[in-house]
Amino acid sequence: MPPGTDPLVLRDFLARRLRNHLLDLAAIELVLDGSLSTLVVGADDTAAAAVGTAEQQWLRRWPGWLDLGDRVLTYPGADEIGAVLIARALLGRLDGPVPTVGIHAVEGLHRVAPYENAPVLQTVLGQIRAAALGPRPGACRQTSSSSSTPGIRRG
Repeated sequence: MPPGTDPLVLRDFLARRLRNHLLDLAAIELVLDGSLSTLVVGADDTAAAAVGTAEQQWLRRWPGWLDLGDRVLTYPGADEIGAVLIARALLGRLDGPVPTVGIHAVEGLHRVAPYENAPVLQTVLGQIRAAALGPRPGACRQTSSSSSTPGIRRG
């Protein structure tokens, strides 16, 4: 918080972050006890040096400590989680090969978007994992297309 921040505002902010963090930990516990098969935790409106980023970094350690493997996924970005989880649910019902993702316009993938705490590529790869998609071999390559939208194709 900026110097001179009202102590009551700071306390309220930190109490809200604590409550959010406790909910994330309780959700991880639901994966541990088998109530959830997979948990996806996104971080929204963050920055490289922010309390939410520190929480996300700590949350990333819990799956390893608890031997949960890829059952708990954390990635930057939260606005798109609904679409990613719908894609995951639909793919779970798919009869046939899993679609793969190819990114054809790679310039800018290493920049950090406003209100994010990691490069765009890290966010996209997190979304691919959360949707249970697979990156196509050589998926990140420059083409003559100016489109920056990842192409989704049948594998």
